[in-house]
Amino acid sequence: MGWRLLPRDRKPRADLGEVQAQVDYETEARVPQTGWPETLGTVGDLGLAERNVALTGLLDAAGARQPAPATLALAPGMVLLLKGDDAALGALFQQVPLDRPRAAHPIEKEKPAEELRGIEAVVETRSSLIGRSASEAQLHDRFGIKLLEISRRGAPNRERMGDVRVRAEDLLVLQAGDARLADALRELGLLPLAERAVAMTDSRRKWAPLLHNAPTVLILAPVGVALAQKLGLSPDAFLMAVATGAGSDFLTPIGHQCNTLVRGPGGYRFGDYARLGLPLSAAVLIVGTPLIAFVWHLTARG
Repeated sequence: MGWRLLPRDRKPRADLGEVQAQVDYETEARVPQTGWPETLGTVGDLGLAERNVALTGLLDAAGARQPAPATLALAPGMVLLLKGDDAALGALFQQVPLDRPRAAHPIEKEKPAEELRGIEAVVETRSSLIGRSASEAQLHDRFGIKLLEISRRGAPNRERMGDVRVRAEDLLVLQAGDARLADALRELGLLPLAERAVAMTDSRRKWAPLLHNAPTVLILAPVGVALAQKLGLSPDAFLMAVATGAGSDFLTPIGHQCNTLVRGPGGYRFGDYARLGLPLSAAVLIVGTPLIAFVWHLTARG
């Protein structure tokens, strides 16, 4: 009878890759000081048009703007302002040895083994970044964040990434250490949307639950055993309660991988999961609790 609780007016959603292809991002790239191929001597040699990437501006090594005809010779330190979709920019950085924004300024990590993460976030209307640039907000020095790309409506950006004044509803692609990222996003008023591969060559990964069911059991099982021992009861029932609870994540689309997989094809919204998940969770709680206590006796073994 569960299907009767599900909405019937939902249409399948577009694949995330299709949405990505419709969004253009702006970024910058620097010609490196060493290791630049001789075959890429001019702007035209980059083949940006063939790569579906637009050159919106060019600055020389001193930071002065200059025209960028196809015959212009590329020199170390030149900064290219680029615009394109996710796949096009990713392919460009993979195939051409251009430096990313602030490549010479590595992100400080709290621990050497800390993972660097790329994240896509929307600037909320309450964000403290609005009207300020990444340089003015000291994103790198204060928060340990690099601004890699920006997407917004309107005319192409003519400024370097660090000088672009942020607006509400801008879409930012950021890179930061895992330890500081969550607190920085909260303080800056940025809403995370999707995780991004740092190299921009892989597809974005959707948000996942904080803990999957297997790690949840591994973490909570010792707690259940310790509680049972303290109460003088058999740990079997407590362990089964932990296992059952870890597998009963029906309320949200990120509770389990299967919930996430059916969201797009079914066109479900976040709140739709509670329509079936809430009764199902209640049934597990009402029926499962006494059933576990009956089958796996609470009394301590003699």
